[in-house]
Amino acid sequence: AAHPYRFFPVTIEDQLRGVISREEMEAAISEHRPPKLEPIPATRPGDSIRDSQDLLIDSPTQTIVLTDKPDGKVLAVVTLHDVLRAQVAMSDREG
Repeated sequence: AAHPYRFFPVTIEDQLRGVISREEMEAAISEHRPPKLEPIPATRPGDSIRDSQDLLIDSPTQTIVLTDKPDGKVLAVVTLHDVLRAQVAMSDREG
């Protein structure tokens, strides 16, 4: 509750299985049921920024994960906010 995060990647044995929202996690706990995972777009370190941005824009959670291999170990979580912040930082350097 002390952190503003809304979505969390779910891994099992270092394999990406999907994403869960804070609301779904709380509901599953209170209802004593398994949580429902949603698919999450994943990208790899060698993928282009443009391709990753397109995945992020199309993502219903406005979140993508960077993995070491398809459906592999999560290396990073990237949000739309992260991309916007990076674009502003690049603009500041150019200006």
